[in-house]
Amino acid sequence: TDFSFRRPEAIANDLKEISNSITLHKVLNKAIKNIPDSDVESYASDIQKEIINEIHEIEYAKSDASSIVKEWKETRESYKQKFQDGVGLIGVSTGYPKLDDPIDGLREGHIWILGGYTNAGKSTSALNVVSNLIRQNKRVIFYSLEMSANDIISKLLGIMLKVNGSSLLKGKEHQDLENSLLKIIGSNISIHTDKFELQDIIFSMTKEKLTGADLFVVDFVQNVTLKGSKGEYETTTTSAIDFQRTARKLSTPIILLSQISNDGAKNQMDGVMYFKGSGALGAVADLAIEVKVAEEKNEEFYTKMKNGDDVHITWTIKKNRHGATGCIDMSFNGRTGFIKEGSPLEHF
Repeated sequence: TDFSFRRPEAIANDLKEISNSITLHKVLNKAIKNIPDSDVESYASDIQKEIINEIHEIEYAKSDASSIVKEWKETRESYKQKFQDGVGLIGVSTGYPKLDDPIDGLREGHIWILGGYTNAGKSTSALNVVSNLIRQNKRVIFYSLEMSANDIISKLLGIMLKVNGSSLLKGKEHQDLENSLLKIIGSNISIHTDKFELQDIIFSMTKEKLTGADLFVVDFVQNVTLKGSKGEYETTTTSAIDFQRTARKLSTPIILLSQISNDGAKNQMDGVMYFKGSGALGAVADLAIEVKVAEEKNEEFYTKMKNGDDVHITWTIKKNRHGATGCIDMSFNGRTGFIKEGSPLEHF
């Protein structure tokens, strides 16, 4: 094998693919501290050899039979302990019991695709899940390719306090505002609004994992860019595969928000999930959920939204590798962004 000196960018691209970032981080820290004044090229080659050896050891340790069985037993014991402690889910609760039941919560290494047509409420649905994780003091890393950090915090506060988030940003007072802000600070949420290129996002996920992450959210996948891509199909396909690989390697769930295609919008009763850009999104998903307005008449929907009344939406699980599929009725308040289980009629 040729271990000749390579550009730092090339070595960085190798590192982006490694899940055991902590081990490699130690190697690089040691290397940086001991860089010689001369013969840097030879030294860089030696460090690259060490990195490659670490990669081989990590991959072998994960794949041999005894390690696989050992990991299974350790996982079984951890789940067993959770249930003995009264935790009825394998993963982290979404805050929605009817959703948690068939999926066992947000599970390590799983990838979700949360899809919907334009203005169906994808971002708001994701932020409701995020707000529920904040209440559990879980750390969420949010990659927003549409909204600013101020917009996201305002929406989160609106959901948490059940008020209009924009009004809070404009100065409206609320007795629990400071407590909610402290909860957000305590959860140590990270919001990235400056990362659009696929490898930048994945590299950022790897770095964020070093300090702990319970969930990654990308809003939304069709806005991700790929250097050298020949079109939307290639970009979306590569993104889907790379995000799936990253979720597995970092043992952290990822929620990707996605538009559905025109075919998907036309075939609402179809059990298949049609995502815009590439079928790879549906293929990699452990869970695919479609967010859809369930009001029968558009006039009633817009009237209720204008008046601040709850409207009927559905979260339809169209794919679930590990459990049942089906439709969950939800109530959505357009003024506050708050979503709760059950249709509005159930609350009267």
